[in-house]
Amino acid sequence: MGIQVKKKYISIIIPVFNSTKSLNELLRKILKIPIKKYEIIFVDDCSENLETQKTLTNLAKKHKNIIKVIFLSKNLGRTNAVLTGLNYASGIYNIIMDDDLEHDPKYINKFLKLKNHDVVFASYSRNKDFFNNVMSYLKYLLDKITFENKVRISSYFMINARIRKFILNTSMTNPYLPGLINSATIDIVSFNINLNKRKYDRSNFNFVKKIKIIKNIFINYSNLPYKILFFLGSSTLLISFFLGINIIYNYINYSPQPGWTSITFLVIFFSSINLIFSGLIGYITFSKLNNLSSQKNNHYYIKKIISHE
Repeated sequence: MGIQVKKKYISIIIPVFNSTKSLNELLRKILKIPIKKYEIIFVDDCSENLETQKTLTNLAKKHKNIIKVIFLSKNLGRTNAVLTGLNYASGIYNIIMDDDLEHDPKYINKFLKLKNHDVVFASYSRNKDFFNNVMSYLKYLLDKITFENKVRISSYFMINARIRKFILNTSMTNPYLPGLINSATIDIVSFNINLNKRKYDRSNFNFVKKIKIIKNIFINYSNLPYKILFFLGSSTLLISFFLGINIIYNYINYSPQPGWTSITFLVIFFSSINLIFSGLIGYITFSKLNNLSSQKNNHYYIKKIISHE
């Protein structure tokens, strides 16, 4: 569980990395939203830009009744920054959004209208280059296959306190938030929004980071690799079965066979058995590990906290 503090209605968690110009404008937009009993938690993921730290410190001092700023001592990525924010959040509902103004705070009320659901995602499309579009679509397909969820996952979403508690009590070396969320509930909905154009700087979410996320899903959350092994093993076993029948048939009919035929049969047969058992062992191990009880997540390094509490 997170730090025990006085409950808020909403916690707005914003991971920050090297953003400066957008922060003041983002805060102004949030302050215009007619909501009560809320807090804003900025989590600075060890920004290299000193101006970012100064800006966050000034915002926390100016709005000390609602703003909490957490500075991390090491850059560990957006997911760990979000987990840190969730750990220090006190909201009944927790909204996670980006710091670059692409996620418009005006949709916060739309999230709250759907608060009876465990998780609410804001769905949107964006114009990207060809490779980024391909990677985004692959990630979407992998999410869909792995979690059997039709809702398009995004980085702008809301979870309730129960899901927050589940996430914080789950420990994984390479946590993936949508994976943790889908492990906790099937009560997930979405609504469409228009994504704002980025006004300042370039996105930190590049091609390499998308590759890492896809690798993380494939290895840590999906049983697809083991199903593929089992399918390949079963297919090659079937091939070896027909090849074996052909060898026996030709042997009975005294038909000469090349010397490599029996060797090929043996190689295919034992390889298929190997693949089938590898898939079964991998699947069983994956299932057992998924069902293990886990400890609280500790994937963050707190350097300093400026708190409204």
